[in-house]
Amino acid sequence: MLTCRVDSSSRLRVRTHPYSLPVALVEPTVEVHLHAQQLEVFYRGRRVASHPRLPGRFGARLRLDPYLERLPVKPGALVNARARHQARESGQWPAQDDRLFAELKPRYGDTHGTRQRRPVLLLHRDHEAVAVHPAVVQALALGCRDAGALAVLGRPQGAAPAPPVGVTDLGALARYGHTISL
Repeated sequence: MLTCRVDSSSRLRVRTHPYSLPVALVEPTVEVHLHAQQLEVFYRGRRVASHPRLPGRFGARLRLDPYLERLPVKPGALVNARARHQARESGQWPAQDDRLFAELKPRYGDTHGTRQRRPVLLLHRDHEAVAVHPAVVQALALGCRDAGALAVLGRPQGAAPAPPVGVTDLGALARYGHTISL
């Protein structure tokens, strides 16, 4: 077991190799359990990440997720990111995603088109890739370029939208209801 500190880029360095961690873990100390084929990262006793171990020296195992938090501030951060290249090589970044993002720039302009990528990429946090990638293909076929529409297209067939939030009993505060129309 090793104790390591997470840097400001949500990366952890283990024996010359950087590994990505969730963005919420910027700069705490984590425990790393090294196994023959993988490493597991624990924070406060809970496993927060697992990566295949890298052979040799100075390799990198990076994920796209930390870059998504930087896109509003640095929209161009994703273009040449090593994490994006690794995702493409592993098949997690299919060609239709590049096509969709290439079509966002002419539609929204250079800066806003780049920022439009983030909501589309954030769909991967809530949905499996097997749902998001076909939704991107379908959106391209329909001429749709909106993240909200992609989320609807990525919803499993027959699934209903989330139910509306019910009205909560306000208890003693209900007496003020006459001042506002609900």
